[in-house]
Amino acid sequence: MNYEANLQRDAQGRLYIPPTQRPDGSWRPIRYVKEGYIPQEEQDIYQSKGKKWAEGAKSAFPVGYSGPKIEKPEYKPTNEDLTKPAMTKNQKKRQKKKKVPTATLR
Repeated sequence: MNYEANLQRDAQGRLYIPPTQRPDGSWRPIRYVKEGYIPQEEQDIYQSKGKKWAEGAKSAFPVGYSGPKIEKPEYKPTNEDLTKPAMTKNQKKRQKKKKVPTATLR
């Protein structure tokens, strides 16, 4: 809809929206407007930064589905990894105890 077609200028050069008749027969008054006036119906809806961010972060997938599964490359052990014996949790604890000297009491 071209809203500028409804605007008119009076004798002093001011812009106004001409009076219109309501369905009940009464008349709406003249509304003076500034240059560059855009009616509220024609203006974009305000969106906060948070709302814009949320819309940008929306996933293309439904909740709980993260998309197609991406295959990870397999781990290939080196020669060093194959020659070292694996240590259990308790063996690691014992090794730490041996390294840390205990305080002697007098």
